[in-house]
Amino acid sequence: MIRMLDLVAYPVSGKAYEELKAKPALCRLFNFNRETVMAKLTSGDEQEIKKESAAGIDLDVLQTQDRKRILIVEDDPDTVSLLKLILRRNGYDVISASGGKEGLEKFRNFEPDLVLLDLMMPDMDGWEMFSQLKQTSGVPVIILSAVTGKEYVVRALQLGVDDYLTKPFYNDEVTARVQSVLRRAVVKK
Repeated sequence: MIRMLDLVAYPVSGKAYEELKAKPALCRLFNFNRETVMAKLTSGDEQEIKKESAAGIDLDVLQTQDRKRILIVEDDPDTVSLLKLILRRNGYDVISASGGKEGLEKFRNFEPDLVLLDLMMPDMDGWEMFSQLKQTSGVPVIILSAVTGKEYVVRALQLGVDDYLTKPFYNDEVTARVQSVLRRAVVKK
């Protein structure tokens, strides 16, 4: 069986190469593009393989233990995909929920280090989810919403939200704010 070490330590050939070629799920498991991996494995481009494996992992696919975990609670699939891409490229593991009820369930199951929370969702809005989270946990929460009114920002901050970002957002700002909130969370502990 191919192990992650096999993929990053040296070019795979022979039996291991055939096994990987026959099981594209192994590429998905490690978030590799199969064609890219196949080309790099045969060319021996170890540095590129190591670089691709450094990205965070999508916890909807695989749960890990060694990186900061971020739960994205957002009902727009395009926004979720973009946030996952941004955060994974910066070394975070991500998991998503499309509504507040699912978000609370995934929060209990995956114990994230931070929650990115939309306010306007169909089954349970972000205000209610935040209220329930704060009753049981001190995990930091960043609101990420299209609601831009200053009164909403002030309300959220007064209720204990750690930060508030408005949509559309700047990719690097999302990363910077996540890093900042996580840094402050470590200091509080």
